[in-house]
Amino acid sequence: MQFGEPSPAAPLNTRNEPTAPCETVGGQQRCFKGVVDAAVAAGLSIETLTVSKTGAAAAKASTTVYARMCFDPVSAQTFASEHPDFRSTLVRVPGRPRCGI
Repeated sequence: MQFGEPSPAAPLNTRNEPTAPCETVGGQQRCFKGVVDAAVAAGLSIETLTVSKTGAAAAKASTTVYARMCFDPVSAQTFASEHPDFRSTLVRVPGRPRCGI
């Protein structure tokens, strides 16, 4: 999962510990809820593709479902219009990969 442009900086890591939902990293408080809120604001979604294998080579028909995390710009725009006061240091530019591509 990538928020914004690639950066040589350390990746965003956070723990989800119910007894300690926030931690201080580099002098800033980082909370799991903030990461989840930023993901929703960025339009994070799951995209699936179902592939069926049939034919003489297959003894029986089988189906495989592939899934990937992606960013939906429409969801991000909807969130921004419904929550105009939301601010996050994580969401600066559209995330990649984009859904539907």
